[in-house]
Amino acid sequence: QNTDDCQRVACQNGTTCVDGASNYTCVDGTRNTCLCLGNFNGTNCENDLAGSSCNDTDECMLNVCRNSVNCTNLQGSYFCHCLPGFTGKNCSSALHDCEPNPCQNNATCSVNGTGYNCSCSAGYSGTHCETNIDECKSHQCRNGAACTDRVNGYNCVCQPGWTGLYCEQVINGCESNPCLNFARCQNHLDSYNCTCLPGFQGSNCESNINDCLGVECYHGGNCLDSVSDYHCNCTSEWTGRNCNETSNACIPNPCLNGASCDLDSARRNYTCACPPGFTGLNCQEDINECVNHTCLPYQECQDGIGNYTCGCPR
Repeated sequence: QNTDDCQRVACQNGTTCVDGASNYTCVDGTRNTCLCLGNFNGTNCENDLAGSSCNDTDECMLNVCRNSVNCTNLQGSYFCHCLPGFTGKNCSSALHDCEPNPCQNNATCSVNGTGYNCSCSAGYSGTHCETNIDECKSHQCRNGAACTDRVNGYNCVCQPGWTGLYCEQVINGCESNPCLNFARCQNHLDSYNCTCLPGFQGSNCESNINDCLGVECYHGGNCLDSVSDYHCNCTSEWTGRNCNETSNACIPNPCLNGASCDLDSARRNYTCACPPGFTGLNCQEDINECVNHTCLPYQECQDGIGNYTCGCPR
């Protein structure tokens, strides 16, 4: 018994199923020379065909592909091999290769006929501007300076004693007047030297030397430091550089011939109270009493201490 094979299939695109011996066919209801309606073939009329014999159409002959290398015909279809930068069934759509932007480091992306191009920012190179150009390969750093690369430039790290864009200038350590207290400055490479005036010391002559060190002010005197010198502030009865001289004008007694010495209120000046027969600042002069003698004309006046005598002539 023949089994109705049409019970297990569904002919497509308006065709009718005709049962056969252990098979079936889908036929056009109006003419049977072609089994499928229109431009279809296949067991179930699922393929797009053309012609009275239902032959496959070669779409590639119709130049359906745009911007392609070649076209491949398929059963009921075709495939376009697109050139770089294009897409779509017919390669008619340009690829948006700049979205997202493949260019790096703020480069500008532009689409061309074969893809995209990156216009690099200054200091970068590479297909995607991914490489920082090493400007140190052509640096002009001098005097042993080290070159440090940066974007679109470089820095010179100077050796001690040098300055300037390319480390071409010697640093003048004396330019800022580092030496104090009128010291003389001498510039050297990477340094300077201060020659101090007497009484000062330190790398910049900033310290006043304490001249009181090792100095003794006697009799309770106090040492006061000054520039390259000292001063002893003495008590009232002493004087001198180190307070080793008395300030009592009567010690030792300057008055002569037994005169007494009297100090003034400041104890700095004195007067001598001379005994009879003497005069002068220190009572050093013997008064000649014979100047005003009363001897007789024939008598000889003999001066004494505080008096005179009249002698008889010889």
